[in-house]
Amino acid sequence: MEILALTSLTEDQTSQILALQKECIDFDKSGRELFLSNDINYHKDMPCFFLRYDSDLLTGVLIVFAPTIETAEISVFVRPDRRRQGVFSSLLL
Repeated sequence: MEILALTSLTEDQTSQILALQKECIDFDKSGRELFLSNDINYHKDMPCFFLRYDSDLLTGVLIVFAPTIETAEISVFVRPDRRRQGVFSSLLL
């Protein structure tokens, strides 16, 4: 397991996140999408993208949206076949 804490994303990471997002939306029948930019976060140098990889496979992503010093919102997607295996908890830590 590897968890990356990032302030920005590469094109490859963005593509992987979008593929994971689509898989989760299709599975859950939801329309929730992630905001993949750090542009309007209050602290631009704060890591806001947390990516968990297991054997080079993106298994989960957590994103922090913090537009003010007092407010933060987290959004998380975990691969459907990896749920209930501690992926969310590891990202949250």
